[in-house]
Amino acid sequence: MKKFFKPVYRDNWGNISVSVGGTEITQDEWEGKKVTVRWYDGTEERVTIYFRKRTTPISDHGHNYLVKSFEPYFTVDHKGVSLGVDLIQVEVAL
Repeated sequence: MKKFFKPVYRDNWGNISVSVGGTEITQDEWEGKKVTVRWYDGTEERVTIYFRKRTTPISDHGHNYLVKSFEPYFTVDHKGVSLGVDLIQVEVAL
């Protein structure tokens, strides 16, 4: 039986990171890998992890700058439309 984990989302001054079961999900290691996700209704599905760039404006002691990070997501097809779902929205088995 697979063990599922709820992803943990961290925002460190605009630098976004996501970890699952203590494992950080980084673009270098996880882009294109398949994982099993469990939806709220209990159904499971095998999906491919992708990453999207996120830019966050940060202000620190009067200095403004943009911080770039990459957030994991996967896609699902619904009525002919491909939709991106953030990995933090479901439980994940690694």
